[in-house]
Amino acid sequence: MKRVLLYGESAKNGTGIARYVQTIAKGIQQSEPCFDYQVAVRNFHSIPNLDRIRVAYRTNRLKGKLQHFVRKLTTGDELLFGRSDVVHEPNYNLCKVSRGTKVILTVHDVGWRIDATPYGLTEQFISEAEQAIKRSSIIITPSQSVKNDLVRLFGINEDHIHVIYHGVDAFFFQRDTPIAHRAMPERYWLFVGTALSRKNLERVIGAIAMMHLKLPLILTGERTPYGDHLARQAKAVGVEVMFFNRASDAELRLLYRRSTGLIYPSLWEGFGLPLIEAAAAGTIVITSDNTAMKEIAADYALLVNPTNVKEIAMAMQYVLEMDQQDRQTRIVKGKEIVKSYTWERSIQSHIRLYEML
Repeated sequence: MKRVLLYGESAKNGTGIARYVQTIAKGIQQSEPCFDYQVAVRNFHSIPNLDRIRVAYRTNRLKGKLQHFVRKLTTGDELLFGRSDVVHEPNYNLCKVSRGTKVILTVHDVGWRIDATPYGLTEQFISEAEQAIKRSSIIITPSQSVKNDLVRLFGINEDHIHVIYHGVDAFFFQRDTPIAHRAMPERYWLFVGTALSRKNLERVIGAIAMMHLKLPLILTGERTPYGDHLARQAKAVGVEVMFFNRASDAELRLLYRRSTGLIYPSLWEGFGLPLIEAAAAGTIVITSDNTAMKEIAADYALLVNPTNVKEIAMAMQYVLEMDQQDRQTRIVKGKEIVKSYTWERSIQSHIRLYEML
């Protein structure tokens, strides 16, 4: 029987990659595929519910030094968790296996190839990422935008690249249920994700500062040193920034629904899960007119030039002044469009690729 290994990467809970890996791993195992499917987990300590997945290998602190030594060998990972016919790397993981092993790589975006500065990446990471792309048998991308970038920047044969869109959990469509949650202001703008420079939040704060009505900005995700920098910038211009770290799905859905709108004008994205989660929850979306954001959200979101602070402010002002009919039309349209983004479809597409190799 064919053996397929999902080689898990380090990822913090609340990130899009973490949600992707957990959902794919659980979904494929629950579908009872016609191949032996296992998950190898490296430093994947912060993803919830992982213990419910049949794990072939998990990093252990007590064995960390030995595992680190073994991984330096040419086929070190294979020695740790056995030989596989197909290895799926859901990020740039460089699983060390035999030459004949087929490798599927998911490339979430290649913004780092255009400008690595906002990512804060090392030369070693960039080198390993390029190596991972070149050695893969098949590449999965979450959007046509990323596929186009791979063809343009790396000269990859487009027949080797398969676009598999992410899904939105049905939970975000469902009605709210009473939950204990942190205090929320009556009106606020919402950003979902980790505060990184490529998320363009400095310009968002600048846009709010230009407005007569300066609503607070709620940021979810892990608080970072860059987040602290944003808080200082916001305070200097009279804008309130609130951090909601580690929001549960129930709290996140509530944050979406009570917000004035999701503000997501990143410099680039490979997909942007918050775009479809917000639409499913019935939230107005403002996002960038470039990369995958335009591809995913053009039919229901307000699109802006992410480098133009005035244009971001104008879109936010438009949302504040939007009449109820316009708001409801956009919300209904958004919900209908994102129904086509399902994790079930994504999981089945992954299974077909595993079976094809």
